[in-house]
Amino acid sequence: MKIHQKYVSLIIKRILFGFGFFLIPGLSNGSETSLPAEPNTALKQAREAVRTQKETRAERFFKDGTKLMTSEEYSRAITKLKLSVRLWPDLAEAHSNLGYCYRKQKLYGKAISAYLEAIRLKPDLVEAREYLAEAYAELAALYREKAREELEVLKTLDQEEADAVEMLMRKLDL
Repeated sequence: MKIHQKYVSLIIKRILFGFGFFLIPGLSNGSETSLPAEPNTALKQAREAVRTQKETRAERFFKDGTKLMTSEEYSRAITKLKLSVRLWPDLAEAHSNLGYCYRKQKLYGKAISAYLEAIRLKPDLVEAREYLAEAYAELAALYREKAREELEVLKTLDQEEADAVEMLMRKLDL
């Protein structure tokens, strides 16, 4: 975290240097100096520059992660996409692609969380809704198979209980 703070501090200093604030007496030696009205604008510009730089880095990680995702290198894609959402948490598409990579690795809990975050950020993001539905369907199929396996074991232990479970499974169309 301290490295990140130093990085932001360095960027702000470079921006302020570019606006000529190094010329204000007392500012470079750390003593209190009242600044003219422009520093508010300069500070806003500095913050905007930092935000823009973070978004640019996030976009690069997003593009790299998406390229890795399309070449089915899901572990590497996850690393890039996680960096993207860390730098730009409002980028819904990055959350959606992260969910896709998690789902392809059968990490359904993480996938569903990522899709839900993408949908929270951008409710009309079609691919996030599509992939979320696919994740739920894959999970349902997985649980259906697990339920059938457990039913077979239960039949060897207690037929009466197995009949009750089997009736429930038919009722639920499993």
